[in-house]
Amino acid sequence: MTHCPTDIQLSTYLAGGMEAGRRAEIGEHVDFCEDCRMLVLAARQAARDQRATPAQQAALAQGPSPASAPPRHEQLEHAAPAVGVVLGRYELVELIGAGGMGQVYRARDLELDRDVALKVLRPGMSGSAELLTARLLRESRLMARLSHPAVVSVYDVGRHGSLVYVAMELIAGTTLALWLRGPRSVNEVLSAFVAAGRGLIAAHQAGLVHRDFKPDNVLVSTDEDGRLHRVVVTDLGVARALTPAHRSPAPQPAGDADPATQLERRVPARSRDEASASGGGPRSSERSQDRASRSSQDRASRSSQDRAGPSSQDRPSRSSQNRAAASPSGVRVGGSGSGAALAFGSDAVDGLTVPGATVGTPAYMAPEQIEGRAVDQRADVFAFAASLWEALWASRPYPGRTLSEIAAAMGRPPQQGAPRGRIPRRVTQALVQALTIDVNERTATLEALLSELDPAIARKRKLMVLGAAAAALVTSSAAAALVLPARPVADPCAQDLQEVASLTSAAKMAELRRALGSGPKTDVVVKTLEDMSARWQATHRRACQLPAESLTAACLGARRTELAGIVEDLLTDSSLHPVAHHYVDYLGDPETCQKPASGMLLSRIPTDGAQRQPVRRLRARIIAAELLRMEGKSEEALTKLRDIRVAAEARWPAVYAEALYAEGGAEGKIGDSSRASETLKLAAAAAEKAHHDRVAAGAWTQLISSATFADNDVERALEYATYADAALDRIGRPPLDEMLLLYYHGAALAQAERTDDAEAKMRAALRLAEQHDPSKVPLIVQGLGFLYDAKGEYKKAVDMYREAIATSKEPRSSIAVFHAQLAMNLAMHGERELALVHANTAVTDATDGVDPRNDEWQTIKGARILVLRHLGRFEEALADIPAAQARASAARGRRSDDVALYEQLEAVLLADVGKISEAEPLIRRACETLAIAMGEGSIDHAGCLADQAAIELRAGHLAPAHAHAEHAIQIVEQVQNFHADVAVLYQVRGEVARRRGDRAKAAADFDRRDRHVPALRRPGVPGQRALRQGPPLRRL
Repeated sequence: MTHCPTDIQLSTYLAGGMEAGRRAEIGEHVDFCEDCRMLVLAARQAARDQRATPAQQAALAQGPSPASAPPRHEQLEHAAPAVGVVLGRYELVELIGAGGMGQVYRARDLELDRDVALKVLRPGMSGSAELLTARLLRESRLMARLSHPAVVSVYDVGRHGSLVYVAMELIAGTTLALWLRGPRSVNEVLSAFVAAGRGLIAAHQAGLVHRDFKPDNVLVSTDEDGRLHRVVVTDLGVARALTPAHRSPAPQPAGDADPATQLERRVPARSRDEASASGGGPRSSERSQDRASRSSQDRASRSSQDRAGPSSQDRPSRSSQNRAAASPSGVRVGGSGSGAALAFGSDAVDGLTVPGATVGTPAYMAPEQIEGRAVDQRADVFAFAASLWEALWASRPYPGRTLSEIAAAMGRPPQQGAPRGRIPRRVTQALVQALTIDVNERTATLEALLSELDPAIARKRKLMVLGAAAAALVTSSAAAALVLPARPVADPCAQDLQEVASLTSAAKMAELRRALGSGPKTDVVVKTLEDMSARWQATHRRACQLPAESLTAACLGARRTELAGIVEDLLTDSSLHPVAHHYVDYLGDPETCQKPASGMLLSRIPTDGAQRQPVRRLRARIIAAELLRMEGKSEEALTKLRDIRVAAEARWPAVYAEALYAEGGAEGKIGDSSRASETLKLAAAAAEKAHHDRVAAGAWTQLISSATFADNDVERALEYATYADAALDRIGRPPLDEMLLLYYHGAALAQAERTDDAEAKMRAALRLAEQHDPSKVPLIVQGLGFLYDAKGEYKKAVDMYREAIATSKEPRSSIAVFHAQLAMNLAMHGERELALVHANTAVTDATDGVDPRNDEWQTIKGARILVLRHLGRFEEALADIPAAQARASAARGRRSDDVALYEQLEAVLLADVGKISEAEPLIRRACETLAIAMGEGSIDHAGCLADQAAIELRAGHLAPAHAHAEHAIQIVEQVQNFHADVAVLYQVRGEVARRRGDRAKAAADFDRRDRHVPALRRPGVPGQRALRQGPPLRRL
């Protein structure tokens, strides 16, 4: 047949439901069509996954449940998504590649206003693809935690209906394979591969093995002069997580001495004889050469186009039926220079990856990987060396069209073709060692291999060897005349230690004290600098023997740049002196370099002296504005920050992200939550683009707060928590940043009514605060108070709020909301007179210090109204409502949820004083507004429905009272929010049943009521949840 079979034909072929002649025809086509063969192998792998044990399938199926599609999105169950469709937060702009398992699009991130490459798994696949989907989700989430300039960034992983998508960095460039076709020198080739190798090292440091490294899976971009600008490793979709046993290379069984015998024993005969392993090399058939030529022309024609992260998948499909093939993890490995991903070997399941499923490109694969054995980073060492060998000698080290030919070649020394130029002997020796068939004798790490390949390192080593030889000559000459006493060997770490120690020498610190003036703030600056210098030296002593290219060395280099730069800045720029005690916060902790994460490898201080001056002055202005905000002058701070942001945009990407982050914080402080959210999203995007992961983590964390408290969008808040968590991983999870994330994540979980999970997060945050920042303990304790309030455990809530007030050292106005929250819980606990004392204290303390636009003001006013109601002083409570409602309307709008809550509260109080006819329309309007603002399934809407049902019951309107109580019960039972509020609902429904004469139903509901609250003090009184509304947790 001349055309590729359709998906339906291939499915029928795989199911064995095709007549013999037609089956033979398709089988012959599959044997020779690499694209179709890869699709068949992927489907067979998925089928093997489906036959896994129930426990294995459960592990594979872990991941988020499919999200419901918003109405504006198209249904995508049986067709590839079209340009213009929105998946999650991504709008598809252009199809830039297609493969057997899906498509790659240029897409617009509507949330962060940036272009991304969106890889979309093929829709309409059989049920067996669920296991494959789960694996893709899991592996992509692992990749999202890795951020390195030489690795394509994975931004997001998600589902939309039946579709799974991965959002990645969109890169302009071409493949390393195409770049190598140009007239490149040996040193240029080595430099490109060393840069790619650093990306692989970063993956290994993150606990991942690539398993399919090859020139087609590396992207390069060049500057206007054709020089290398960036080298990026892509297609980590087949990467798997290293198990603890694989993080350090471990010996493997040696097996047969003859590599050909090892491979022949494991490879099925049909695969050995007919499977293409190289995808078209010097010995390929004419048909394979034609296909490779066409593929090369296709890719060459678009070498300057934007390339998506998974580069080998991004070639346009030749027709609607001529698919690029895909490996079991969804990454295309077909086409020129690619070869087949052959599935054979053991069927045992190891975690979420089947070791017996050989994933990768056999032409570059290590023998243990071809055999289907478990692999570690040494498999990547082999693939890297094989790729570089081909780039230098125009021949793969072990060439062959089939696996049997490759196995035979592995019994001989690596084959050399025409060299690209003069190749240093050290390079040849290093590659031969890295291509060793026995995994236990192969070079163990890429760091070791790169140390032999990097031209700069090699030149340094050569000079050291020459110097040692000259020293040996001098020593031998002197020894002939006189035997001198032995001299101690020079400490290789000494020079760096001396240079860093000199930065904070006694003389220099005395000079700094004179510049800054005496005082406690100067003491803080000097102590911080001296501590960081001492930590740097201690860490350097332990690490100075590591290769110059190690991540620890790179991390220490960044910390050294920061220390030197900040000391120089403080000595030379008097504009920094007023904020010097905050400026030193830009220092990173050198001790974290012992186990550096990828986001710790860049300095926060520009290395260019000319660039550093405007950057440090912008930072001084940011700090000064932040201090204004902390003093309560948020409007003034915001004006300054907006000017700073405009100036910073043209200076340095990192400081621009910092300015946006500070601006978003100031907007939130004045109650402009909508604008704050938009600014923080811009800050997160700018920070990720600049690899400023500390600001990225902070921005995502603050967005959790905005989504939880201001937008009432818990689902989005929990999504932001995953982004913040990934960013924290990239900076080594500093304790204070971790504490903030745990606190706000707990807040989001609390709003989602997952109170047990929320308490676990809050308790973890509290432990970190006690260890690292005791000043935050009261704020986290009051957060725990809210959780106990939400669970109906009012006594525990009272204890928490009392502890928060007793331990806080903040001004009285800052903890006025603590008194308000304590008052509400005292009232619910029955201590009403004491509750009024704290409610009045809250109002008095907040009068001069709390911005009326701040959410806390609503909580404070609501607390007094609640307590007055509990005391039966209904008219006084009603008198407080108009002023509170007016403030809420001015701050949030007439139809906001805050105004609706006051309407709900007013309706309840009107019912208390017998004005049922006035209460009914008011409660109806309040519930309608809350349904729109908070969602019909929200617990807030349920609380309003409870009040509405109670008011209707008192009016004698039994049918609507029963309907609204029933609706509210369905909501609260779904979120399992069982305590006194729920008891009210059973009270109302039971009372309706009693009045209708259904004593059995009434008794059952009264029993349910009593299980939550043994004795309601005021039977038939509406629920109290709305009276305790406001920001549930104080923002840190």
